[in-house]
Amino acid sequence: MRSKRKYEDIGPTQRNLRRKLGREALAAIGVPASALCDPKPTPATMLALATAERRKVRTVDSMEIVSENKMTECKLTLATTHGTRTAPFSFPRAGEQENAAVGAYVCDPLRLLLAVAAQSPFLCVGGDKGGGFTKLGVTYRSHQRQHFLPLLVFEGDDHYDDLEALRKPDVTKFEGSSEPHKTIYDVLQFIITEYKAFLNGDWPFISCMLQHKGHAADYPCPICIVEKEKLFLPLPIADQSMEILCIPFAMHFFQFLQSALYPLLFISTLELIIELFSMLSKNSSVKNNSSH
Repeated sequence: MRSKRKYEDIGPTQRNLRRKLGREALAAIGVPASALCDPKPTPATMLALATAERRKVRTVDSMEIVSENKMTECKLTLATTHGTRTAPFSFPRAGEQENAAVGAYVCDPLRLLLAVAAQSPFLCVGGDKGGGFTKLGVTYRSHQRQHFLPLLVFEGDDHYDDLEALRKPDVTKFEGSSEPHKTIYDVLQFIITEYKAFLNGDWPFISCMLQHKGHAADYPCPICIVEKEKLFLPLPIADQSMEILCIPFAMHFFQFLQSALYPLLFISTLELIIELFSMLSKNSSVKNNSSH
């Protein structure tokens, strides 16, 4: 007897015929075809929903989803396979002895980044404060949408004192492929250097990371050497003197020497992405102050 071809190798007409024969065979023994199908979604597909949202879905009798025990097993598996395990930390607030800032970080951020952003056309290191918490992470693109992957979150401001406290070696203890890196800035610097990532953020955040003095400095632009008084000259750059031409950020190092504060990250000016609204708002304030 000649063996039948695989279902995947036959055409639409033969597939319809086999499905009909299959339904008739199941009906002959009293088993509905739907009984052989598992309508429950996999735990991985439910990760996008919060625990409270999953509980709400379970109140609908006609909808069946996996249990929370299965969800926990899935998360524990992903912690091993994709580097999603997290750990808490705390450190004293700047200028305070008793009150401690708390936060959490991804234990193997490089493995997690490789798992979720391997196909991204770009990577962009960045951070911002919102809701009383500051997030440090990486922006990437997947399925035609941009996503932000937080690698560390802590309760505090995006000012230098709080961000510099993350440099302490006992704050983060990375594992796996990230174990050689002692601080979150070591990880972010590795991403910038090895993956040619950009640095993104508003002007205060960029200035804090690079220890640039910001819009109030004598040379407020972190990309070009432009004196504060010459920011709004109407002449094009090509007609200006050499001092306002775009040059590598190493030329700003003289500003670092004037301060005891050390930059948190190093990057070329060609890889800086400063939010336009932040630049315009800060520039307008500089212009208004200079007019007085």
